[in-house]
Amino acid sequence: MKRFLLTLFVACILSVYAASHAYGQARQVKYDDYCIVLITSAQCGYCIVNTGWFNSLADKYSDDIQMVALSESKQKTIDKLKTQFPDRDVTLKGWELIPNARHLISKLVEQETYPQIILLEKGKVKKRFIGTIQSVKDAVEEAIPLFVSEKKNSEQPYGA
Repeated sequence: MKRFLLTLFVACILSVYAASHAYGQARQVKYDDYCIVLITSAQCGYCIVNTGWFNSLADKYSDDIQMVALSESKQKTIDKLKTQFPDRDVTLKGWELIPNARHLISKLVEQETYPQIILLEKGKVKKRFIGTIQSVKDAVEEAIPLFVSEKKNSEQPYGA
């Protein structure tokens, strides 16, 4: 009987550990050969204030290139933004949003600073833009069309 109870206890502990470990883990993402990644957080004022600009980028380019937003925040925290800022556009549109993605973010960033826009080519960082001051926005808006053009040229069959 003691052995049965001990086995049952260990099984319960392992079950709770597995459930707590899995809870809140972000799903993995498969990046295309050419991908634009937004590193964001629901606790980042600059990220919230610039949601409209991020959405305008997605409006222009999401049909042509994969656009992924990795947020270190949990989905519940992201959803609360709508009630916290009812008069502001705080929902990312046109981006594949991956919440609770700290483990994915840490693989891409040199320093955890929000927001960042990263141009990924075949899984490697080709360009990184940190922040949203106007000169950074200008650089992003100059770089993305060239990046999308590179993607389209790489898809051309040889000799075409």
